[in-house]
Amino acid sequence: MKSRISSVAFLFVAILLLSLTYTSAKGNWKEVKPFVGDRITTLLLHPSGKIFAGTISNGLYVSSDDGDHWSQCYNYRTKTIIIEIRSICIDTHGNVYVGTTGGKGIVKSTDEGNTWTACDFPDNLIDIFSVASDNDGNVFAGTASGIYISSNEGGTWSKILNSPSIVRTISVKNNLIYAGVDYNGLYISKDHGNTWTLSRLPSSSYWSILPINQNEIFVAMNHPLLGFGQGIYVTKDGGKSWTKSSTGLTTSNINALALAGDSSILAAGSSGRIFKSENDGESWSELTSGKTTRSIKHMILSGTRLLAASDGGGIMISDDEGASWTFSNSGFSNVRNRCMLKLSDGTLLISNNAGLYNYNPETEIYRSITEVIANQKSGSDAPEGDIDKMIKIGEDSLLIGTYQCDFWLSGNSGNSWKRVNKNYSSNMLSLLSGHDNYIFYGALGDDSGLYRTSDYGKTWDKLRWDFQYCKTIAYDKSNTLYAGNYYFLYSSNDNGNNWNYIRSFDNNINDIFISSRNEIFVSTEFNGVFHSTDAGGTWSHTVLRDSSSKLASTVICYKVVETSDGQLFLSTSIGLYESTDNGINWHQRDDILKNRDISGLSLSNDGSILAVADGNAYELNSSVTAVDNIYAPNNFELYQNYPNPFNPVTTINYSLPASGVITLKVYDIRGRVVAELVNENQPAGRHFVVLSADKYNLSSGVYFYRLTAGGYAASKKFVLLK
Repeated sequence: MKSRISSVAFLFVAILLLSLTYTSAKGNWKEVKPFVGDRITTLLLHPSGKIFAGTISNGLYVSSDDGDHWSQCYNYRTKTIIIEIRSICIDTHGNVYVGTTGGKGIVKSTDEGNTWTACDFPDNLIDIFSVASDNDGNVFAGTASGIYISSNEGGTWSKILNSPSIVRTISVKNNLIYAGVDYNGLYISKDHGNTWTLSRLPSSSYWSILPINQNEIFVAMNHPLLGFGQGIYVTKDGGKSWTKSSTGLTTSNINALALAGDSSILAAGSSGRIFKSENDGESWSELTSGKTTRSIKHMILSGTRLLAASDGGGIMISDDEGASWTFSNSGFSNVRNRCMLKLSDGTLLISNNAGLYNYNPETEIYRSITEVIANQKSGSDAPEGDIDKMIKIGEDSLLIGTYQCDFWLSGNSGNSWKRVNKNYSSNMLSLLSGHDNYIFYGALGDDSGLYRTSDYGKTWDKLRWDFQYCKTIAYDKSNTLYAGNYYFLYSSNDNGNNWNYIRSFDNNINDIFISSRNEIFVSTEFNGVFHSTDAGGTWSHTVLRDSSSKLASTVICYKVVETSDGQLFLSTSIGLYESTDNGINWHQRDDILKNRDISGLSLSNDGSILAVADGNAYELNSSVTAVDNIYAPNNFELYQNYPNPFNPVTTINYSLPASGVITLKVYDIRGRVVAELVNENQPAGRHFVVLSADKYNLSSGVYFYRLTAGGYAASKKFVLLK
């Protein structure tokens, strides 16, 4: 009897321990403190003192305390429709009109935003890009085909201008109407829209119009889809002639114009840069203090307070005419994170709607890369655009690619950046650091294909024009390169010069992963995971099941990662799966990410797993360490710097087959050390260092750089031309 009781007790304790262990595993996930803000498109000051803020997908917000706190006052969302608020205006009766894209047309409030009704627009499904009102109570709406007017508080509408393209913005000053029509010009009416005159400008899209009087008008222009700017143009004769206002501007991406006080004009640029002119646009000076968001879409003046609408960072406020700015985001939602990368110091590099940030998990403090660079006053620029891909190409060296295929390079863990290439004719789908110093990316758009670079993104060779949906690229241990294009898998044994077709998977390929055993895993859009142990000769197939053992036929499989003990993790649209038997069986983890859409997954060298689920960021601390799938060179190698000759920045690349203490020094023609670039223990792999001649006060001339690592030493010559 005693033996049976002991056995039962032992079994109970064992079950309890297993339960505690599993519960602990479930609790290991730690949510990265969210960055609060929203994608604000437009701002409006109501005569009552209330301020309205329109967003991309979260409706309309209102503030009753001059922008210090916000609450949502209107939103429309179904499973198929999410409206975007593009413009707001108020008529002479105090009615608020909201122009939307996404199927709701124009909605109106007669009680300061408490209740809303749909206006009887000729086609409520039409997208409204701009709304404005004049002193006579008329309301104007800009669409993709022209301008409509309502003279009875939105009751009925009639068309007063047929336009060849989108009426992006409308501005009214002293009953003169100014309408910017994409790629066509500025239309001006002096009689409530009965007749119009066209003032031609460079082909572009008109994001902001600021009339000072009937003769002096400022216009900010950008490309509507691809994002590059045309800058600011000004006329002093009512639109008969235009001049570009650019003195002092360090960017042409100007999104918003506003008046600050009686004599100051503020212009908001990308990367959070704000410029001010106090001489009618003759010259501009940059205001740099306190800005932490990358793109400002609209600005208004409320008394002496300036409010700026940012694309992801929410609302920014200045009480000193733009000299300094602070966030005011109480009441807004969290921004959506896109991707994460863990740096050697344990901090996270995170890209989201608001830009690029460094996050310290210990202090839970975000540092905007834009703000860090501005405070350094080093002349470095901050990455712009929708950052979608980030890879390490050395211990502290990073390459990021934007969705618009814009490449940025950092040699110091993201504290400074250099744009190495700009290509707005396609959208980035994949980015891979390969072997032999190659980097690859796949692009979709006007310039689709698979590209390769050997100079860290400065120049690219097009390998395949027909790889139009290449979302993933991978190397195996024998340096065979694999690429997925739509449903089709290809391989190359010569770094992408020639390709062999392997097979089709009848579904889009999202990820190719090569395990430590040199086995291939292919994750597909809606057809599970495929596994090959013989370089693609034969395949096994796993169709995922959810926790109730029902087939999850609509599960999107994103990415596979592996820990050093061989455990595999798979991110999906319904949570995280794991396999402990080399991918033969997959089990859904019952943790806080269950049923979440895990669009991003990566494994850091310290064993922590980083996940982006439903736009939120998470970290799973693990005792295991990551398998290093980055190519390890067979030999020491010191490469020629690029560019050479240079002024004032150049990049030095080298490869290490094993970890160890290395030094990299620069010598002048007399053999004196003029710069020590590296003196530390570094892991095996490819590394690079960015040398700034200005930092070391180097003058024009011939120099040598020398790498020593163990018993290896090599030198190269370079030329600085100032």
